[in-house]
Amino acid sequence: MVNTILETLNKSFPFIQKDIPSYANQKVGMMDIHIDQYEIQGVGNLSVLKGEAKQFGMKMDTLVLVPLEKDAPLYSYDRIYAMGMDTCIVEVYDTLLDKENPIFIKHNETMNQIKESFTMDTVMDLGTHWYDSLKLPSSFSHKGENTYSKQYDSMVQMHFDAYIQMLHQVNQCNPDEKKTISRKYVNGLFEYGGPATDEYVKSIGKEAAMDLFYTVVFGVK
Repeated sequence: MVNTILETLNKSFPFIQKDIPSYANQKVGMMDIHIDQYEIQGVGNLSVLKGEAKQFGMKMDTLVLVPLEKDAPLYSYDRIYAMGMDTCIVEVYDTLLDKENPIFIKHNETMNQIKESFTMDTVMDLGTHWYDSLKLPSSFSHKGENTYSKQYDSMVQMHFDAYIQMLHQVNQCNPDEKKTISRKYVNGLFEYGGPATDEYVKSIGKEAAMDLFYTVVFGVK
């Protein structure tokens, strides 16, 4: 599914892959992870992380899109396939300069309606976290047997299509101001914790993890 998202994005916003040899391959816990970073022209930073733990039959895909030249929210997609189960998490975070922008409000509501239109009984409770106040209602999380995978794929595709339309229509913004707001979110991940950042800190140390996340995953260094 992550490749489909990339194809969808590339049709609207061309992106250029960055050369990141010192970051490209990581060992985090039981996962071997390959990381790619892209610059989306006129939009911002894109990172894709693909992980596999062969001994456990587990695969993971993560995509993080951080708009730095468009005043749109941060978009994060996570997918984990393991033991016949499919976990699908899409989180949309408020990193906006103008929260009252009617274009943002319109398309975010469309994204929320798409989320609500899928009524599978597989909604996953992610618990309580410090960043919940930043997470927009259009975010969603599901976990179910692999028989639900096609429905999850459809939901993600429709949801991301609506996000692409938002990116097309929202205004360009000051990259420095936008980066400052986005950086605050990343600051919080290391100050207060986050599922992914915590695992990286344990595996490669805090300094290396911070360098990776600020420079590559979010592109806000």
